[in-house]
Amino acid sequence: MQLLDLLQQERDLSIWDGHDDLLAWLLFIGGAFAPAGRVRMGFVQLVQHSHSSKLARLSQSWDATVETLKQFIWSEKAYHSQVGTFWEETKFQSQ
Repeated sequence: MQLLDLLQQERDLSIWDGHDDLLAWLLFIGGAFAPAGRVRMGFVQLVQHSHSSKLARLSQSWDATVETLKQFIWSEKAYHSQVGTFWEETKFQSQ
């Protein structure tokens, strides 16, 4: 919840210039492991709206998203399923 609050408070998105990949990792890992409800929906909303311009090229496909996330801490066994489910939520709920 603290990560979500910090990301929601950041009004100046220029802080992420050149660090879109790190932003993607924070949002997708944070969202994937957030509890269902308000916190998880907050991450979904950030991915879809607040930071969509920063994430557009990094999250166009599941494969592109995984390649981006692999630049940081990534474990197929530990993260793949949860992050994949969250990625699907961000796509499904935007329709």
